[in-house]
Amino acid sequence: MKKNMNVFLAGVILGLIVMGIGLLVIYRPMMLNKESLWKESVIAKSNTEINAVKKANETSKKLDKNLQVLNIDFQKKMKQTNFVGSFYGVKDNEEFTDAGLGYANASKKILNGKDSMYSIASIQKVMTTILLGQALLQTKHNLDEPLSNFLPDVPNAKNVTLRSMLQMVSGYAPQSAPKGKNLSGQKLYEYVINNMEVGNVGKFKYSAVNYLLLTFVIEKLTGKSYEDYFKEIIKQPLGLTHTDFQQDIVNNEERAVSYKSNTKDNYKEIFEMTMGQYNYEKGTGNLFMSSKDLFKVLSQYLKGNIIPMTMVRELNRPEGQTTYCGGLYHNESRVTAHGMERGFEPTVLMSYDGKSGIVSQGNMKLKKYTNMNSLIKIYPTLFKQD
Repeated sequence: MKKNMNVFLAGVILGLIVMGIGLLVIYRPMMLNKESLWKESVIAKSNTEINAVKKANETSKKLDKNLQVLNIDFQKKMKQTNFVGSFYGVKDNEEFTDAGLGYANASKKILNGKDSMYSIASIQKVMTTILLGQALLQTKHNLDEPLSNFLPDVPNAKNVTLRSMLQMVSGYAPQSAPKGKNLSGQKLYEYVINNMEVGNVGKFKYSAVNYLLLTFVIEKLTGKSYEDYFKEIIKQPLGLTHTDFQQDIVNNEERAVSYKSNTKDNYKEIFEMTMGQYNYEKGTGNLFMSSKDLFKVLSQYLKGNIIPMTMVRELNRPEGQTTYCGGLYHNESRVTAHGMERGFEPTVLMSYDGKSGIVSQGNMKLKKYTNMNSLIKIYPTLFKQD
């Protein structure tokens, strides 16, 4: 009996071995074929990735070469204008120039360069516009409300809207800065409202007093100083490392000195401004920035990355015959920002989508509007329509 059981078990084991060999004979080719297909797939995928990288590198090299040519062309043209200052340029989100010409501080032999900081003068009105837009969103107010809702003691405030102030059709006219006085806060506010001129609403008249008053609206809405709110909404989120108010960079060697001269090599005559004069430019001309930082703010603003795009559009709706609104001049294909402040002349030309543009900041006054006029001529040659 036991012998028969052993024979049976041996037969079962032998049968399993034979069956295993048979299955191996049948499925091995299939397994090999599947493994081969998998290897071919991996190789094909690898080759595709390699080709994609090669193509990207070739495109990058071509792009780099094009940008290098653009940089050389631009710098050559800027030198021909006798420009003194720094500039920064981007085309289709790719930086192509970031350099300077001449001295930022001739007596200390400090050249204009990437980190040089200049008064952005009237272009600061764009910063004030951004802060106003954000403050209105936070407090659920709008641009078509009268100024009297925020600053009731300003003359004719019931008939002037925040929008009309952005467009400079409020009728408010400039007044001279207080001589020999360094006013700030409530004392500055009282001086402004007691000395400003008031005209008819609806006619464009360029006047910084509109934006100076808007800084007080911003402070009223937020409960914060204009300077602190700027740092919270713009400077810190964007990581601006070469941006500060005049009172904070008096002794900073990266702050450029402004000069008045008939030739680009004459650095003898310096423009001076007192702290009182700078305080009077609150929100309209007391901010210093590098060209790269300035480009970054305007580009991110137009892209809707600082405040929502719906508010960006609201803040940039010029009406009537003026093309000015929110610190920018609106042309068919681009926006322009420009300022003049005692030897400083910042100029920005940028596409509406914020992807391409030029910032140039001069610190030597040769002739009126030298920087802006030169850049307007150069700009079309840099950004030709394909």
